[in-house]
Formats: sequence, structure tokens, C-alpha cells
Amino acid sequence: MAADLRAFDAWFEERRWPSAPCPQCKLGDLHPTSDSIVLESTADSIRHGDHPNWEPEWIFGFFHGALYCARPVCREIVIVSGQFRVEMGSDGNYQNEIRLRYAIPALPLAIPPPNTPPAVVAGLEEASRVVWTDPLSAANGLRRCVEALLDHEKVPKTQLTKQRKRKHLATHVRIGVLKVKQPLVATSLEAVKWVGNQGSHGSSSLTSSDCVESAQYLDHALRVLYDTTDAELVKKARAINKAKGVKRSRKK
Repeated sequence: MAADLRAFDAWFEERRWPSAPCPQCKLGDLHPTSDSIVLESTADSIRHGDHPNWEPEWIFGFFHGALYCARPVCREIVIVSGQFRVEMGSDGNYQNEIRLRYAIPALPLAIPPPNTPPAVVAGLEEASRVVWTDPLSAANGLRRCVEALLDHEKVPKTQLTKQRKRKHLATHVRIGVLKVKQPLVATSLEAVKWVGNQGSHGSSSLTSSDCVESAQYLDHALRVLYDTTDAELVKKARAINKAKGVKRSRKK
């Protein structure tokens, strides 16, 4: 299941980092240490400190630092940066708020099943790298993942016309072809395609959160097509049912 990283596209309290999967082991959550996030006020913010009407909300700038995988056997480090500001919280106290704009290694938008086509995996990784800084490119990248998936599933790219000429099939048409055998997959891929179209057309309203959600649709399609976990569990359950219990070979 794709992690919901949309919380990183909004301001959140510095002490309450949203959950994010480790890009290395894919199992552990990433967390900062007590001193691994550094806040830096801009020159304007510092200059405003002498203003007679100064308020804490005038403090703003950037942050940089590191997150660490919580799994002791991994402990991957992820370098992060973005914006920070001071705002009054719901309890009436001022708090530091931050908004992510960069992470390396990239926070994975989705963790594809092992059998996922390499071209789709590569496209997901590329979209994950740019989603916070360039959501239009990320949306476009996810759309290319759809095309790579259609290629892997051998959905035709062209069609012979009545005039015996080869006609290139649009992605939307190819998704329709896949829909005959995989209706749920096609529905999810179509949503990714529409968001990707907005990226191609330079839609100024497209956000990083939109791309995160689009990646969730792609993740659903990948799990339906390539995740064999449920099938393997059913196979094992049938074997136990047939044997009326767990059977192990005797050691010689």
C-alpha cells in the first residue's frame, strides 16, 4: 500500500513529523533526532526583529536536517530541507511549523511489488525525486509509468485502419483495451492519466498532494497485477486444508 505523504505538502508542527517509509529498507519509519533539524531565519526575518510592531509570526525561513530509519538494522539517513515559520497553535502557544520541499534519498511515493516492470519502478523513483519541487513533472512521470505498464501488459500501441495504415493509439484508448480484462486496474490507471495530463498542460492548480494521491492509484493497479501475496496465502491454506493440518517431512 502506498504511504500517504500528503501531510508533507502542508505545514506541520516541527515536533510532529508525519510518518514516512524508509527509502532503503521500505519497512521502517523515518524520524528526526532531538537535534537533527536546524532552523535558519532569513535576513528579512532577522531585520524585522527590531520593528516596534514585531510579532512572533514575523519569524520565518528555511530548515535543513536529517531523518533516520527507526529500524536498528537499517538506520538509513535521509537529508531533508524546506520552509519554516512561527504560528500560533490551537493551544494558544507559538510553535515552529515546517513544510518539506526536498528529500534525498527520495521518500517513495509507492513501494511496488517485486514483479513490477523495471520501467515502472524507475518512473516511480523519478516522480518521487521531484514531487515536492515540481509536481507537474511528477504527474507527468506517473503518467509515463502508465504507458510503461501498458507496454509490459502487451496492450497494442497501434491499430490497422480500414485504409490499411497503422494508427497510433492514444493512452486513453489503450487503457480501454486493458479494461476488458482488468476493469479495476484500468479505472486506477485512467485516474493517473488524467492527473498526468494536467501536468503536461502546465496546470498551475496541480499540487504535490495531487501527485501523492495519483501514485496511490498507480499503487493499487500494481498490487492487483503483480502482488502475489494473497495468492500464495490461499495456496498454502488449500494445502493445509487438503492435509487436514500442517504436514512436515520426517528427518532421516
